[in-house]
Amino acid sequence: MRYQENLRVNSEQARLRVLSRDEWDAFRKAFYDECDSISNRSQFTQLDCEDPQESSCVVNRRLLSGHSVLALEFIFDPAVPCIYWQDHYNKKTRKRIDFAIEQTRVFLVAEGKGFNLQRFVEQRLDAVTRPF
Repeated sequence: MRYQENLRVNSEQARLRVLSRDEWDAFRKAFYDECDSISNRSQFTQLDCEDPQESSCVVNRRLLSGHSVLALEFIFDPAVPCIYWQDHYNKKTRKRIDFAIEQTRVFLVAEGKGFNLQRFVEQRLDAVTRPF
Protein backbone atom coordinates (compact mmCIF):
# COMPACT_ATOMS: atom_id res chain seq x y z
CA MET A 1 0.00 0.00 0.00
CA ARG A 2 2.76 2.45 0.91
CA TYR A 3 4.61 1.58 -2.31
CA GLN A 4 1.56 2.53 -4.40
CA GLU A 5 1.19 5.80 -2.52
CA ASN A 6 4.86 6.61 -3.18
CA LEU A 7 4.38 5.86 -6.88
CA ARG A 8 1.35 8.16 -7.01
CA VAL A 9 3.15 11.00 -5.21
CA ASN A 10 6.25 10.64 -7.40
CA SER A 11 4.09 10.59 -10.52
CA GLU A 12 2.29 13.77 -9.43
CA GLN A 13 5.61 15.48 -8.67
CA ALA A 14 6.97 14.55 -12.09
CA ARG A 15 3.84 15.92 -13.81
CA LEU A 16 3.99 19.04 -11.68
CA ARG A 17 7.60 19.70 -12.68
CA VAL A 18 6.63 19.47 -16.36
CA LEU A 19 3.42 21.50 -16.10
CA SER A 20 4.89 24.19 -13.84
CA ARG A 21 7.09 25.39 -16.73
CA ASP A 22 3.98 26.51 -18.65
CA GLU A 23 2.63 28.23 -15.55
CA TRP A 24 5.99 30.00 -15.10
CA ASP A 25 5.77 31.24 -18.69
CA ALA A 26 2.23 32.56 -18.06
CA PHE A 27 3.47 34.21 -14.85
CA ARG A 28 6.26 36.05 -16.70
CA LYS A 29 3.93 37.03 -19.55
CA ALA A 30 1.49 38.60 -17.07
CA PHE A 31 4.30 40.82 -15.73
CA TYR A 32 5.54 41.72 -19.22
CA ASP A 33 2.04 42.69 -20.34
CA GLU A 34 1.26 44.78 -17.27
CA CYS A 35 4.66 46.53 -17.35
CA ASP A 36 4.06 47.47 -21.00
CA SER A 37 0.57 48.69 -20.18
CA ILE A 38 1.76 50.90 -17.30
CA SER A 39 4.70 52.27 -19.30
CA ASN A 40 2.47 53.12 -22.27
CA ARG A 41 -0.03 55.01 -20.09
CA SER A 42 2.46 57.10 -18.12
CA GLN A 43 5.26 59.49 -18.94
CA PHE A 44 6.63 59.30 -15.41
CA THR A 45 6.36 55.62 -14.51
CA GLN A 46 8.39 53.39 -16.80
CA LEU A 47 8.84 49.69 -16.04
CA ASP A 48 11.08 47.28 -17.92
CA CYS A 49 10.62 43.54 -17.62
CA GLU A 50 13.62 41.35 -18.52
CA ASP A 51 14.69 37.71 -18.40
CA PRO A 52 18.39 37.65 -17.43
CA GLN A 53 18.16 33.85 -17.51
CA GLU A 54 15.52 31.35 -18.57
CA SER A 55 14.60 30.72 -14.94
CA SER A 56 14.49 34.33 -13.79
CA CYS A 57 12.58 37.50 -14.47
CA VAL A 58 13.19 41.01 -13.17
CA VAL A 59 11.20 44.22 -13.23
CA ASN A 60 13.22 47.42 -13.29
CA ARG A 61 11.82 50.85 -12.60
CA ARG A 62 13.29 53.46 -14.90
CA LEU A 63 13.80 56.76 -13.10
CA LEU A 64 13.39 60.21 -14.67
CA SER A 65 17.19 60.53 -14.63
CA GLY A 66 17.34 57.58 -17.03
CA HIS A 67 18.84 55.19 -14.52
CA SER A 68 17.09 51.91 -13.71
CA VAL A 69 16.48 50.46 -10.26
CA LEU A 70 15.86 46.78 -9.64
CA ALA A 71 12.30 46.62 -8.34
CA LEU A 72 11.15 42.99 -8.42
CA GLU A 73 12.99 39.72 -8.91
CA PHE A 74 11.46 36.32 -9.62
CA ILE A 75 13.41 33.05 -9.74
CA PHE A 76 11.79 29.84 -10.95
CA ASP A 77 13.16 26.67 -9.38
CA PRO A 78 11.90 23.78 -11.54
CA ALA A 79 13.30 21.11 -9.21
CA VAL A 80 10.96 22.04 -6.34
CA PRO A 81 8.98 23.56 -8.30
CA CYS A 82 8.40 27.05 -6.93
CA ILE A 83 9.00 30.73 -7.63
CA TYR A 84 11.07 32.77 -5.21
CA TRP A 85 10.35 36.48 -5.40
CA GLN A 86 11.56 39.62 -3.76
CA ASP A 87 10.47 43.26 -3.77
CA HIS A 88 13.84 45.05 -3.79
CA TYR A 89 12.27 48.47 -4.33
CA ASN A 90 10.46 48.33 -0.97
CA LYS A 91 13.20 46.28 0.72
CA LYS A 92 10.93 43.31 1.48
CA THR A 93 12.28 39.87 2.33
CA ARG A 94 12.22 37.00 -0.14
CA LYS A 95 8.97 35.04 -0.41
CA ARG A 96 7.93 31.87 -2.15
CA ILE A 97 5.11 30.87 -4.47
CA ASP A 98 4.45 27.15 -4.81
CA PHE A 99 2.72 25.14 -7.49
CA ALA A 100 -0.07 22.67 -6.77
CA ILE A 101 -1.60 20.17 -9.14
CA GLU A 102 -5.13 18.87 -9.41
CA GLN A 103 -5.46 16.27 -12.15
CA THR A 104 -3.96 18.15 -15.12
CA ARG A 105 -4.37 21.71 -13.86
CA VAL A 106 -1.59 23.61 -12.10
CA PHE A 107 -2.31 26.32 -9.52
CA LEU A 108 -0.15 28.98 -7.92
CA VAL A 109 -0.19 28.83 -4.12
CA ALA A 110 1.18 31.32 -1.59
CA GLU A 111 1.09 30.73 2.15
CA GLY A 112 -1.13 27.69 1.65
CA LYS A 113 -3.76 29.56 -0.41
CA GLY A 114 -4.37 29.79 -4.12
CA PHE A 115 -4.29 33.29 -5.53
CA ASN A 116 -5.33 35.29 -8.54
CA LEU A 117 -2.32 35.94 -10.78
CA GLN A 118 -3.62 39.18 -12.30
CA ARG A 119 -4.36 40.64 -8.87
CA PHE A 120 -0.91 39.59 -7.63
CA VAL A 121 0.75 41.29 -10.63
CA GLU A 122 -1.23 44.49 -10.12
CA GLN A 123 -0.44 44.60 -6.38
CA ARG A 124 3.29 44.04 -6.92
CA LEU A 125 3.57 46.66 -9.66
CA ASP A 126 1.47 49.14 -7.69
CA ALA A 127 3.91 48.75 -4.80
CA VAL A 128 6.94 49.54 -6.98
CA THR A 129 5.40 52.50 -8.82
CA ARG A 130 4.86 54.55 -5.67
CA PRO A 131 7.45 57.26 -4.99
CA PHE A 132 10.25 56.47 -2.51
